[in-house]
Amino acid sequence: SWREIILEEFFALQLHLNMSYSEVHRLPIRYRRWYLDRLKRHFEDKNKAYEKSNQPIKPNKNSNDGDLFSRFESQVKNKLT
Repeated sequence: SWREIILEEFFALQLHLNMSYSEVHRLPIRYRRWYLDRLKRHFEDKNKAYEKSNQPIKPNKNSNDGDLFSRFESQVKNKLT
């Protein structure tokens, strides 16, 4: 129902933006929708960054050394010496 949709919007704004019910209620509809669209874009961007950071590291094909740990170890040694 339309009431449930409105309450879901109110809930999302209250939860993520710490707005009170009366603040959300007084917002013009176009501003409320803008905030909801912006929150959606924010979380999509955050999820993409999370997925990108959790992709496995592929070894460099140009390297003679295919073992990632030994490559990491040699990089650390080079930086410390």
